[in-house]
Amino acid sequence: MNESSSLWGGRFSGETNEAVAALSRSIHFDWRLAKYDIAGTRAHILALTAAGYLTEAEQVKLDKSLVELDKRVASGMFTAKPIDEDVHSALERGLIEMVGAELGGKVRAGRSRNDQIATLIRTYLLDQSQQLKAQLIDLIQVLATLAENHLNDPMPGRTHFQHAQPVLLSHHLLAHAWPLVRNINRLDDWKVRASFSPYGAGALAGTSLALDPHIVSSALGLTAPMANSIDATSSRDVVAEFAFIGTLIA
Repeated sequence: MNESSSLWGGRFSGETNEAVAALSRSIHFDWRLAKYDIAGTRAHILALTAAGYLTEAEQVKLDKSLVELDKRVASGMFTAKPIDEDVHSALERGLIEMVGAELGGKVRAGRSRNDQIATLIRTYLLDQSQQLKAQLIDLIQVLATLAENHLNDPMPGRTHFQHAQPVLLSHHLLAHAWPLVRNINRLDDWKVRASFSPYGAGALAGTSLALDPHIVSSALGLTAPMANSIDATSSRDVVAEFAFIGTLIA
């Protein structure tokens, strides 16, 4: 593996064993994060520009290139290569191919893979939660319509695998709808906690470039930056909670 493609390879003089390199690659499953990574980078260059690290002309050029890169990813024109360790290195390569190493390399300034990944995980899950919510609403509407169409139709109610009491089919159908309503409430409640941005936390203790994290949180549609940088980069409770809600739905 060519160590020049790995941000973490700078401390090592030799090349990584190919088996270890293969284990560290995540491009086969994190490519789905591409559009969220690009959105995060577009927000990041706004913060770099506001702090004076990019000129407005550089910001415009980078942003236009990122928009084009996003289109190429969506259409399949741009894909990962075997040398790409993950979605982040692949997209960075794509941007540098478009704008050159000098300008493209500036995007690395002021952020770490840690806060970058922690942020895009949240934006990805927030997007997925809204899609899931829409599907739940559709399913609830189907159940409600079926219940209305069978409002007074009786059926045997069962408990312990035995016929127990007569119930209405509409009552039985809505028994499946109400848990879905509660799951929508859980997703809404989870969204409140998930909508904070880890950006600006750096590796774990911030950055010396004095970038404004509120610029990024606002650009990404998040509530505000997280209050604690260590919590921002190290905690994954937002993922565990989303997985739990998904398990309930399934």
